[in-house]
Amino acid sequence: DNSVTVFKNLQKKYKNLYIVKNSSNLGFSAGNNTTQKYFTTKYLVFLNSDILLFDNSITNAINYLKKHKNIGLVAPKLILADGTTQNSIYPPQTIINAIKQYWFGKKTFSPYFSASKKPTTVWAVAGAAIIIKTCLFKKIGMWNEKYFIYFEDLDLCRSLRKINKKIIYFPKAKLIHLHGSS
Repeated sequence: DNSVTVFKNLQKKYKNLYIVKNSSNLGFSAGNNTTQKYFTTKYLVFLNSDILLFDNSITNAINYLKKHKNIGLVAPKLILADGTTQNSIYPPQTIINAIKQYWFGKKTFSPYFSASKKPTTVWAVAGAAIIIKTCLFKKIGMWNEKYFIYFEDLDLCRSLRKINKKIIYFPKAKLIHLHGSS
């Protein structure tokens, strides 16, 4: 596609926009980690390429994160192309929950969404869109490169919980996710 050309044109207008073009597909984790020398802000926003912004939701989420020292990351509400809310919150991924879902049909393992309009502490979130403090991201070792694609988000949340930081689902921030279009 013409992504690099588009970004080079944007660089003329925005001097702090950097293009990192890897020579091969390193996967989500390693690909994002290669940009660490450009981490000069207090907060990092990771967005999948199939995320669309339509308002100042990201700014609102960053401001919320700024006010709460005990939070590790904030994840916005993801709206699918058909207007429905994406299931982007993960319950604890335990063997017990897997058994409850597989054998008893209880939704205890699959992702879900919260109908709450308030920020909610959750176990883990999908990594399509997350906001994290740069210092914490570096402290936990960034994205775990053992994961080429998928489950790196659950691992990131686990690493933050290990250092007693909360994972927050922030429904006041809304983004469109063209799920599967990356």
